[in-house]
Amino acid sequence: MPASVSSSVPPRASTVPLFATRRVSTGNLSFPIFQPTVISANTYDIILLLDNREIGRYGNRDALRDGLEKLKVPVEQRALAVGDTVWIARSRENERECVLNWIVERKRLDDLCASIKDSRFQDQKHRLYQSGLTHVFYLVEHFAVQRLMSSHRLMINTALSRTQVVDEFQVKETSSQQETIEFLANMHLAIQTILTGQSLYVLPSSALSRPTYMAFQAHLRESEPDIEYLPSWSDFQNLNGKNATRTVGETWARMQLCIKGLSAERVSKLLEHYRTPRELWEAYCEAENIEALAAQSAGDVTPGKGKGKKKASGPKTMLSELGGEGRRKITDAMSQKVQEILMSRTYL
Repeated sequence: MPASVSSSVPPRASTVPLFATRRVSTGNLSFPIFQPTVISANTYDIILLLDNREIGRYGNRDALRDGLEKLKVPVEQRALAVGDTVWIARSRENERECVLNWIVERKRLDDLCASIKDSRFQDQKHRLYQSGLTHVFYLVEHFAVQRLMSSHRLMINTALSRTQVVDEFQVKETSSQQETIEFLANMHLAIQTILTGQSLYVLPSSALSRPTYMAFQAHLRESEPDIEYLPSWSDFQNLNGKNATRTVGETWARMQLCIKGLSAERVSKLLEHYRTPRELWEAYCEAENIEALAAQSAGDVTPGKGKGKKKASGPKTMLSELGGEGRRKITDAMSQKVQEILMSRTYL
């Protein structure tokens, strides 16, 4: 990386390509008994798939593909349900395809800044995690570094650090489109090396359901740690499409992430106590009734103004009383904002 770039953006990429899988609670769920399809070792080819909407620098849609082909990487372009790059294995016997456990989301630095501002950043990371693939890479390609870092340094550094530390994604920064191409080519070679001599186990469609997929994979990885069960290409697309069935909890989490100030950590804390919007709404209704009864019995007291202003209490600060430390702590102001949004007939 050129010295001028490295001085502007401190490197965050780990040298270790694999990382521990985050734990997912399986609760009291029961999972189906199934018979996987086995693609025997040395009977399949590994192909790198690029999202066909991925655009290279200067608007060239074929730049990444052409660059990878020059490096002798087998590459195809398709519309990916999630991510910008994934790898598939294709059987030479029957052309059955399954998606391997690696995925890359590529962002040019200017697009990263835009996605943080319009909330796409959190949503895209959530969808990457929900893909169920264990090795998630968030690749940031430098562009207009001096201009963007001069005005958005804190925002960029915070976002990328949180992506690595909190989301447990691997963050990789490249200084140019060519370096991005070389990184993807090296990843392809590494994946080929890792899977040399290994058979692949493909989950049947009948065993998969979007609401339980993450818990199902967590159960399989815990009960059979030596085997990686993979989705077929079609199942991967169906599970991760934007129109795929979502649980109420997933939709509820996405709704909360749209509220300014509610980070993923704070949303996680809130979800520990209120798993659905109905649960929180009912809690607010109960708190409002208690507050009204208390006011009636004690007599209405109008809070003073200025320095003697009484601190908001009851339903407005209910969430700030959930506890938590550091980034998980919900402040009084955030608590009041959530209460206003959920309980007001109109919110401006």
